[in-house]
Amino acid sequence: MKQLLVSSSQTRRPGKRRVPASVSLRVGPLGFLLTGFTWLGASFLLGIALIIGLIHGTPLPVWLKPMHVHGALVGGILQLAIGGLALSLDRSSGASTQSRSSLFFALNGATAALLFSFWLKNMTVAGLAGLVLAGAVLSLTKPAWIHFGKAFPPSTDAGWMYRIAWAALLAGLAAGVGMAFRLTDGYYAHARLAHIHLIVLGCFTVASVVTLHLLVPVLLRKPSTEGLMVRYALWSLPAGFSILLGAFLMSALWVEIVVGCVLVAGIALCAAHLIRTWLRAGSPGTAATDHLLIGAFFLGLASAAGLAMGANYLTTPPLL
Repeated sequence: MKQLLVSSSQTRRPGKRRVPASVSLRVGPLGFLLTGFTWLGASFLLGIALIIGLIHGTPLPVWLKPMHVHGALVGGILQLAIGGLALSLDRSSGASTQSRSSLFFALNGATAALLFSFWLKNMTVAGLAGLVLAGAVLSLTKPAWIHFGKAFPPSTDAGWMYRIAWAALLAGLAAGVGMAFRLTDGYYAHARLAHIHLIVLGCFTVASVVTLHLLVPVLLRKPSTEGLMVRYALWSLPAGFSILLGAFLMSALWVEIVVGCVLVAGIALCAAHLIRTWLRAGSPGTAATDHLLIGAFFLGLASAAGLAMGANYLTTPPLL
């Protein structure tokens, strides 16, 4: 009877409170890709604003131009490339998607600090941000180097091409850090050319052309029939780029023009091979292949424009 008289509140033992689990922010390849597209969109809008201001005779502050360029290249294209690499690494390992939150925050924090340094006009902050960016890329170097050797058959040479592009990216970041810390004051113009062309031409262009040759036949479901000429054209990109860097250091304008012609011819030959593959597949009108082929066209157009800029200085004063 006493047990019945005991109230339920007395019989109920105080339970242990559950401690809420710590919130862990997992960032996978999709996070890199979405953030990269966001950086690209913001940089695109900034570029439009710069053009509108220039047309209407009210140019915006000068520091917005490097913010536009570095936001698109570092925050956008580099982050998209790292996201694609992370996705490829996860798929090749067969394991679940790995979280790379530290790499994600280091990359985006360094990009934001780099853009902020242009507003402050403080190259020390830019150099420190460049060091963090270089460290983020270096942290992926070993797995990326091994993956490039295993993921692609040796007959395609794609693995070595990606490795060359990765090495050019690291060298371009090192040149940028040296410029920011004023380690290249006597050779600033040479270092600037090396910094730009190592990243844009040596890394992004080489990697983009190789990726096009790997993706387009898969999307078209048509095997690629690469001949020796196309293979030579692909290898002409890193080889010609190396000679071009030497020409920059020696200020040999005629060598730059000749090597530029070789690079434009190599890109044109690779683009022609992609178009021929597209025609053999019946000219399918898919969104993916259309974007890739249009991208190849603009790549050739930009390379020809760079060659024209060099040829412009053959006369004194320049033609344009």
